Amino acid sequence: MSPRYRTGSNSAGTVVAVIADIMAVILGLWILMYLLDANRANDLVQFVHDAANWLASWSRDLFTFDEAWARVV
Repeated sequence: MSPRYRTGSNSAGTVVAVIADIMAVILGLWILMYLLDANRANDLVQFVHDAANWLASWSRDLFTFDEAWARVV
């Protein structure tokens, strides 16, 4: 059995993976909240909406669907 060594690249990869997971959870949570028609006046819903809106800003108007739910997803 060989010993396991921790290297800088492994920890950097872990950090990148954790950040990507957090971003995916925020986007997925907003999609779920939107589809379930969450109360937009709620502070948590507003925070998730703002964070998801910022994360998805690069893809704004990438696809042009007529239905609002399709644009969110």
